[in-house]
Amino acid sequence: MSAQLNGNRRGRRFDLHWLILLLLILIVCAPLTYPGTIQAHSGFLPLYNLYHLETKGFTLTWAPTVGRAFDLLRGEGPLPYLLAELLRGLGASGVAAVKAIFGLGLLAGGLGMYGWGRRRLGRRGALLAALVYACWPYGLATLYVRGALAETLFLGILPWALWGLRSLQHRRPWAAAAVALSLALLIWTQAGLALWAAVVLLAYGLLTQQRARLWTVAGMAAGLLLGAAGLWPLMAERGPGASGVPFADHFVYPFQLLSPAWGQGTSVPGWMDSFPLQVGFVAVGLAVLAVIWLSTLPKADRQPEDARPLWVCAGLSMALVLLALTWAAPLWRLPGLSQASRSLTYPWQLLGLAGPFLALLSGSFVTMALGRAAKSQGRVLWAALVALTLLASYPYLQPLTTSYEPGAAPLAVLGENDLLLLDAQVAGPLQPGETAVLTVRWQPLRPLPQDYTVFVHALDGALARWGQQDTQPQSGEYPTSQWQVGEIVEDSYEVRIDAAGPPESYHLNLGLYDWQTGDRMKVGDDDKIIIGMQP
Repeated sequence: MSAQLNGNRRGRRFDLHWLILLLLILIVCAPLTYPGTIQAHSGFLPLYNLYHLETKGFTLTWAPTVGRAFDLLRGEGPLPYLLAELLRGLGASGVAAVKAIFGLGLLAGGLGMYGWGRRRLGRRGALLAALVYACWPYGLATLYVRGALAETLFLGILPWALWGLRSLQHRRPWAAAAVALSLALLIWTQAGLALWAAVVLLAYGLLTQQRARLWTVAGMAAGLLLGAAGLWPLMAERGPGASGVPFADHFVYPFQLLSPAWGQGTSVPGWMDSFPLQVGFVAVGLAVLAVIWLSTLPKADRQPEDARPLWVCAGLSMALVLLALTWAAPLWRLPGLSQASRSLTYPWQLLGLAGPFLALLSGSFVTMALGRAAKSQGRVLWAALVALTLLASYPYLQPLTTSYEPGAAPLAVLGENDLLLLDAQVAGPLQPGETAVLTVRWQPLRPLPQDYTVFVHALDGALARWGQQDTQPQSGEYPTSQWQVGEIVEDSYEVRIDAAGPPESYHLNLGLYDWQTGDRMKVGDDDKIIIGMQP
């Protein structure tokens, strides 16, 4: 079995599989080349936060907080925006820079997986493992449905930390530094999820590294210290944050892991969750086949140093998946896990940490199968599995897009970061006896639970009201409770100014209120947006 799993020996020649893998992953990145932007749950927040960084200038206390409450553990870290700003310095547009970081997450994850698995699985097995990871449904949903910039980059960095741990076994002097740097980058990307990753990485390292456990602990400790040092000014300046999402309401039902349905909705409590939570038929199927094959091998063919990492991968991936399921809900009420849940927004985020282990198991099945098959048959099998992995991902590569180009910042953020006013334009004179038309674009960041009424008031310089319109969006055809998170809703409102009003100095007040209670949605410290004061 040692020969089967070690596969091809590394030579001095260029490994063509790197190039093949790069071309295959570019297929998965293809939707990022669509004109305009991906219409994901995050809306234009990644772009707005990038522009905010440019406006304020980077300091050690800067955090992406446009349209988001600050949350040190569950919120995004500064790293993806700093990388995007480097691209901006090279002349890239804001949209192109954000897309490039999304693409970097996909590419880095696939290439890191290949580097991690190449010595153990051989080139073909490692390439399939990398492709399974790049095409993994959870990762694609993180990018194309949630639009989670930091978490996409996080999933791209994670295999590099595992590659570093693998290299420690060969006592390479740079490996401990690579582990430390990778962990620090994870912390600077998404700190709370990185703490969970640190536990998983440490468990993997200690269970698989018999000769380098001390170096494993040293590298992990250095990474934690380096990551904490980078975020220390942010912690001291802002303090901890708080999530408004009820963690215990978002556990995964077992059927959701392999559900064929692919939705674009947000995660909601209960089994009717419209957000896709699949781990993928290909990843799970090949991983299960690998475990079955490994367990049925004759003892004479088993080599403990080769089999142990695969069993560890199987155990860690199973544990992470089980912690996200409804069955584990009682465990999360225990004191230790109850405190640890404060570092995550959703329990299903742990599925992201299981991805590399499932992918490695998938590649190991190919390596074991190729070791038993004839050379020609092995090539056919490998090519068929590569094609299957790509074809299985195609239904997930159809994100919603929009050609709308946002400005440098939203005009207003309404509610508790519930809704953005992207822009507002007034057509017609703001004069007595005339009718003005206000055209706006809204973008919801969260589901709006009730049908809000839009109000537009025309006021003079003394704040006396001379005209108004109160209406449901799009004349009642599209109420706010039906708005989809991340979509752009365009609407127009007509306001006729009373002919008896003063001749000049009018402006419009715009806002939303609950028609049942009359309570207005907050706009920062106010309850309205002031538009177009004209002399």
